[in-house]
Parts: sequence; C-alpha cells; structure tokens
Amino acid sequence: MDKFLSLNDGSIHMFVISDLESCSEALNQWKEVLLREGIKEMRLTPHGLGKKNMWKVPSAFSNLLCLREVEFARCKIELPPSFEGFKLLKSLKLEWVTISEGNLTKLISGCLLLENLSLLSIMRGAINITIDALKLKEVHMICREFNHISLRTPSLVRACLSLRTNIQTPCQSNLTDLLDGLPNLESLCLDGRSTRVIRFLS
Repeated sequence: MDKFLSLNDGSIHMFVISDLESCSEALNQWKEVLLREGIKEMRLTPHGLGKKNMWKVPSAFSNLLCLREVEFARCKIELPPSFEGFKLLKSLKLEWVTISEGNLTKLISGCLLLENLSLLSIMRGAINITIDALKLKEVHMICREFNHISLRTPSLVRACLSLRTNIQTPCQSNLTDLLDGLPNLESLCLDGRSTRVIRFLS
C-alpha cells in the first residue's frame, strides 16, 4: 500500500480503510499523499477495533477540502482551532464516535452543502446536540442518551430517530420542539420501545 500511494501519479477519488487496527498511524503515514491527491470520498471503518480501542482522527483531516462524502467509525474527533468546515461535503456518517458537543456542532455547521447526515451511537460528551444545516435533506440518528436536540434544518425531508433521553428530560418535549422546526418533513420514523412511522403528506 505504501509503495502504491507513493508511486501513484493519477487521482485518487476514494480512500477506504476497513480492517486496520492502527488506523490513525496509517493515516499519519499517508497524509501527505492524501492531501496532495484531493480525496473526494473517505471511509474509515476499522471493524476489528473494540469499543474501548478507538483511533484518533489526525488533525490533517481538516485540510481535506475536496471531500464530498465521509464515513468514520470507532474514532475520536478533535477539530483544530483553525477548522473552517468542509465546504463541498454532502454526506457525513459517524458511528461509535467520541466527539464533544462543540466540535460536533462546528463540524456539521461547517458543511454548508450537507444533505445526508447519520449520527449513530455518538459516545460521551455530545448529549446536547445542535444540527445547523440549511440544505440537509435526510438525517438518521441513534442517541443512547441525550438532554436536548436542536434542529435548524428547514430543508429536511426524511428523518429516522432512535432516541433515549435522560430520566430528568421528558422525551415528548424534545420531539415537539423537533417537529415545530421541520416545515418540509415528509417522513419521520421514531424508534423506541415500539416503532411508529408517521408520514406527512404534502
């Protein structure tokens, strides 16, 4: 792999890692090539890692300005202070990711063209979730525990939410707030003890 990346003269549009145990070390080793090539799609989902053995996303990731699609799993994300967003990103999927509330808000709001968002089992810290994405059309969220979710997503058409609130925070009030701010919503799937699908017909 090292030799291929170093000798490659053409463009690399997609970069995928699915079975490396030391994902962050591999990225640090190849980051110069990845930055030079202008990667458009990156999927880093090392399934061999356990829940307690998570890799850290290198800070150089924030310089991949050509990204259109990103999928990360089992990692820790800390954005550098200089991060200004991914202006071309349209699809973002985070699964079993540890990230602070501030960094999650900053990451999403910095993706001005974001249309598809998946937040699956976000771990630790991000229990007050703010999604500010004016062009977002689809969202899929699995939250094991949260206090409050705020959506500024006027273009949202489809949402699938599996939410588990704190005991002190009534789930109904959160869902009411969500529905009030989604004027274009057509399909909503709520998954709890029972699954209910509500369809809004235009």
